[in-house]
Amino acid sequence: MKKGRNALTAVILCALLTFLSVITCMAEDPSISEKENNNTWDTANSIIPGVPVTGSLDSLEDVDCYRFAVASAGYVDLQFAHEEAEASAWEILLYRVGSGVERVASFESEGGNTEVLSWRTGIDEGVYILWISPGFDSSSDIVGRIYQFSIR
Repeated sequence: MKKGRNALTAVILCALLTFLSVITCMAEDPSISEKENNNTWDTANSIIPGVPVTGSLDSLEDVDCYRFAVASAGYVDLQFAHEEAEASAWEILLYRVGSGVERVASFESEGGNTEVLSWRTGIDEGVYILWISPGFDSSSDIVGRIYQFSIR
């Protein structure tokens, strides 16, 4: 009987350790994937600062919008990277929304530059929309290219 209890205890312990290992791996690599339709401020995907976001533009007319809240004034750091799209650029706009809409910052990432680009800008407390679209004169090589960003 003691051997049976020891075997059961070992099985339960192994299952518990496996469960904890899976939870730990999930916690170490949280991420958010873009979900369509997020083409307007009203349909923007909610994101959490500090959690990486992955998306892609479905056409030259596509826009991807992401909404996040900031509890106090300070700085926001944006890191943006993408797959190569030689003849294109991503336009990234940051808006503060409230009683009105205010553009806070604008950035551009050239398609041939696949390095992680970083920008920092001062912000106030509030709700923000990050707007990602094809840059001026972008070609169809931007369509379907994966981008990833993180806001801190």
